[in-house]
Amino acid sequence: MEELAVRFGRLEFGDHFAAALRHADRGFPVSAPLAALFAAHAGRLDGDPESHRVYGAVREGAVLVQPDLARSIEAIALEGSRVLYQGRLAEAITAYLRQAGGLLTLEDLAENRVDVYAAPSVDYRGDRVYETAPPSQGFVVLEELKILERFDLGSLAEDGEEAIHLLVEANKLAIEDRLRFAGDPRLVEWELGRLLSAEHAEERARLIDREQARAMAPVGAAGGDTTYLCVVDRDGLAVSFVHSLSLAFGAAVTVPGTGILLNDRVGRGFTLEAGHPNRIAPHKRTMSTLNCYLVTRDGKPAIVGGTPGGDGQVQWNLQVLSAMLDHGSDPQAAVSAPRWTHGPSTDPWTLDAPETLTVEERLPEATRAGLRRRGHPVRTVGPWQAGGSAQVIAIEPSGLLRGGSDPRGGGLALGR
Repeated sequence: MEELAVRFGRLEFGDHFAAALRHADRGFPVSAPLAALFAAHAGRLDGDPESHRVYGAVREGAVLVQPDLARSIEAIALEGSRVLYQGRLAEAITAYLRQAGGLLTLEDLAENRVDVYAAPSVDYRGDRVYETAPPSQGFVVLEELKILERFDLGSLAEDGEEAIHLLVEANKLAIEDRLRFAGDPRLVEWELGRLLSAEHAEERARLIDREQARAMAPVGAAGGDTTYLCVVDRDGLAVSFVHSLSLAFGAAVTVPGTGILLNDRVGRGFTLEAGHPNRIAPHKRTMSTLNCYLVTRDGKPAIVGGTPGGDGQVQWNLQVLSAMLDHGSDPQAAVSAPRWTHGPSTDPWTLDAPETLTVEERLPEATRAGLRRRGHPVRTVGPWQAGGSAQVIAIEPSGLLRGGSDPRGGGLALGR
């Protein structure tokens, strides 16, 4: 965040924290969905004394005040990110972890750095789609698109069985490549360029049977606690931003005196399997489900978007992009369309989960029946329950901005 603010921001770094500081210091009313989330994870939060102290009384309509977190936010606003990685907040975090038997040290935090890179991208039907680089699995979306470019999706009904079948099969093939090859590129040698090449896409596309679902190696998917936002300013500067604690409430552990809730990306994301590209190792970053995208047309930003949702992200981002790029949907229609989610995917925590294609009941029954005929294990859920909270902005050549905010989440499309 600091790197982004320093490179492109108009405000002083500390000024960005005013609203967060106010909400932590004065509190905010707890909504019904937020209260339900706390209740669902009360067992995990109650297992940590500090998390129980901070969150134990959270109920719908209560005002959640977090004075320790407010002081931590204030410290970061005044002293910059250094205080979190080398200063007193870093010392508090690592001292607590040392006492608890954790692995993270002050030296580890001090070595943290920001990577600024040329984002990986592919051409898709004349547009350029950019994604977050590994260890993000954003390249999965790019590989999915290159595979699907071999099929005329625009001629198929967006909510029809054939189009959805092709999208699901492309997702499965790209996920297989992610699991087979992808690891932290600092320490694992693998060819991202080859996975995104036209030749590889052609090879993978040939494996798709348009009438029959393909079996996939069993791996798992689970829920998470991720935030996504996108913004475009009056000068056309576009930002796509995703941030996460990984599992809901992360590790459910709060560092005493700081209000800082620790994530569990390492414990959830790595594997102990020998020879696996995502095996845990010193200085290694786990592969992450976090990804977001930006599309350019004729060299100018045209679409910016993303969604929270663990392994669902690459699937839902694909569905929104296909709706807009293949079928000409506007942003709100794209994020509101009946959604599907395939699992298991990449998460090692649920390796034994049975394969399921979850679809919303708004999808026509004929489509659901057609997917079953093709061998997909279809499970129907409520009209808005297939997951995600996609947020999208389309940028017209005139400069007009059109936003779309997912009805499934607590988001908002707002312009002025």
